[in-house]
Amino acid sequence: MKEDNFNQETFSDHRTLVRSSFYSFLSIYGNFFFNLIITFLIARLISPESWIILIIANSYILIITLILTFFPPGLQQTLRYYVPRYQSLNQTQNLKSLLKSAFITKMLFLIPIFIISLLIFNFFQNIFLLNLNPEDINLLFLLSPLIIINGLELYLNSFNEGLNNFKFIFLLLVLKNLLYIGLLISFFFITGNLGLENIAIFNVVSYAIAFFINLLFVLKKYLKIKIDNKTPIFHNDELMKILKYGAPVRGGRFLSDIWGEIQIQSIGALEPLFTTGFYLAKTYLAVSTNALNSFSSPLTVSFSRFMAKDEKEKIKAIYNLILKYSLFTFLLLTGILFLATDFFLYILGEDYLQFSIILKIYLFSYLFLSFAAPFDALMLAEHKPKMILYIRFLGLVLRLPLFLFLLVWFGIIPALIGIIISNSVFGFFYLFFTIKWGKLHIELKPLIVLYITFALSLILVLILQMLFLEELEILLFDFLHLSILKNFYPLSILTFFCIFAFLNLILKIITIQDIENLRSIFHKQKLLNKVLLKILNILKRIHG
Repeated sequence: MKEDNFNQETFSDHRTLVRSSFYSFLSIYGNFFFNLIITFLIARLISPESWIILIIANSYILIITLILTFFPPGLQQTLRYYVPRYQSLNQTQNLKSLLKSAFITKMLFLIPIFIISLLIFNFFQNIFLLNLNPEDINLLFLLSPLIIINGLELYLNSFNEGLNNFKFIFLLLVLKNLLYIGLLISFFFITGNLGLENIAIFNVVSYAIAFFINLLFVLKKYLKIKIDNKTPIFHNDELMKILKYGAPVRGGRFLSDIWGEIQIQSIGALEPLFTTGFYLAKTYLAVSTNALNSFSSPLTVSFSRFMAKDEKEKIKAIYNLILKYSLFTFLLLTGILFLATDFFLYILGEDYLQFSIILKIYLFSYLFLSFAAPFDALMLAEHKPKMILYIRFLGLVLRLPLFLFLLVWFGIIPALIGIIISNSVFGFFYLFFTIKWGKLHIELKPLIVLYITFALSLILVLILQMLFLEELEILLFDFLHLSILKNFYPLSILTFFCIFAFLNLILKIITIQDIENLRSIFHKQKLLNKVLLKILNILKRIHG
């Protein structure tokens, strides 16, 4: 009976993780999908020169938002750790105290930083004239409300994530972006013109509406938390937990985030013509990296619950499963994106095809960083936030000097190759520290096989493309009078997919035990789950 109860509880935990991961997956890819639409609209509605200005202005606002995350540090990750932990242990007094302490502390820093930012925009404009024209400084004022919105949204969404309300976060994402896209399209068709000021205003308005809905939802949830006594709920010990736990986490995340912004600002100053191309490369890469990042928040929440109940074995089982299948998905998407790069750029406009080599090179910059998201989730759940700070500092030391040296002396292409090299070394450190600090047994063989099959599949497809596939696709589109698809290579993409999937199937990267673990997640009563169960049963028979 105890074993049955344990299995039922395990299946329930798996289902919760899958459901949360599903909506996290939808949120991340939904965000990318909407960004793609917005990118397409802006590329068509304004000039490339104006777009560079908009990218740089948004980057300045994002840098301030990143600085704000230090005050208090790591609040997002702290809430993801303690909210599910307190809820799992039914410690409602501590939960309510933590939420109130976190909000008050956030506001005490948020308002002064916002005011200081406005003063800097107004009295120290020379700081921004390196990348912006004097008349473009107004964009910073128009976008400045995003400092407050983004700052508080991290608090609200972290609380929602801690309670596994990933579905609500996804719905807000959809609302926010539909409003933004609707305002852009409506204004353009009404006036026939779209200025940078209009884009900034529409961006802020759409974010603000979704933010207020989120605020009301969280307030309602907060008021429903019942406590058993009337002792004050603002405790210094909860504030100290935020600072002690969050400081190293935020420090580590800041190092990674600022690394991304340094790349944009450096290219904007040294290779301005490639600023848009690099921005598109980062956006394009997000299609594949989002497959990895979508597991991060749900894993942190689930691992925190397991650690609160001292269920380390569940963590070990899920860790290897997530690592293998997230890498499989990432590599599959990377190969498809590589073959579809020119089509993506052609849709934006033929002028953007000049950035094809930048996008293709940058796609490989994350090949060996697939271990980062599970590692972070494990360190957060095991209350080892300092480890994240240590490894991110190591990453910045490895990557930044090489990137700047190559960019200054050799240009954008060698600098991108330098990112691939340094990221590869950084990825091996992630794997090493997962084993050392996490004390987990990592199944290395399937990971190595995945990389080998990816390389073989992509090389083979490129050879076939040069021999006859590309010519065959051109003849096919000419026959169908679909010249708009001339940069699309469906036969090459399909061939890569089949070769990669077939190699991993015959090499049994998907094991029978993995199939059993996945089968335990789904309810037979639901139509989608019935379809997935049948697919898994077919895979099991193939292995048998």
